[in-house]
Amino acid sequence: METTQALLEGQWLAYDTAARGCGSTGAQWLVSRIGPGSDPGSRTRLLAAVEERWSGFGWSAVRSAIGGDAPGDRLRYPSVGSTKDGSFVELTTNAHATTITVQTPCATGDVAALNAEAYAERHTKTPPDVPGATPSSTRSDGAGS
Repeated sequence: METTQALLEGQWLAYDTAARGCGSTGAQWLVSRIGPGSDPGSRTRLLAAVEERWSGFGWSAVRSAIGGDAPGDRLRYPSVGSTKDGSFVELTTNAHATTITVQTPCATGDVAALNAEAYAERHTKTPPDVPGATPSSTRSDGAGS
């Protein structure tokens, strides 16, 4: 996620879910980042850079246009649904914001225990989407992701 964020300079905020159950004994998260918008010219360059970055991970992203009040573009891998391990990654960008959303693979874990220890909050370098929050005012044990 952070390598994709680095392709578009500006402030990013985290908007992550708590762990949720998957499979019979698994846990996964929906991890999102909200960042700066893009104009049509920079959007083309951003999408090309993200496609190149993701292809290095073996992801063949599918690009699609978004219409409506805030037209923009989306990159998604896989194009629909999720991979066999339950994951997907998506970048959406328009003039107002860029969002990156990742559903983590389903992995063995105790959802209640992971949420009680605030696992996700302790393993990110991006401040949460909380009014007035800054990187120095958010909880961190330095673990970073």
